[in-house]
Amino acid sequence: MTDIKWIGLDWGISNLRAFAIDFAGQVAGDLSSGNGMGTLDPDDFEPALLDLLAPWFAQRSDAATDALPVFACRMVGAKQG
Repeated sequence: MTDIKWIGLDWGISNLRAFAIDFAGQVAGDLSSGNGMGTLDPDDFEPALLDLLAPWFAQRSDAATDALPVFACRMVGAKQG
């Protein structure tokens, strides 16, 4: 999936959901896990995110190695996140 322009995260207490947005502004794919903010220790946040997004990163071509913006909402902005 090399046409991802950015990734949107819905990171709540019980679930982590990611949405790949393409250059046309459409959802090109989605991933989810049970790694919500309430189930993780703070040191586990980054590994949980990278594990979830790994399939998309693996599909990117060498030409698409620039930084990929990730926008997050929900509990990720809370004191616990």
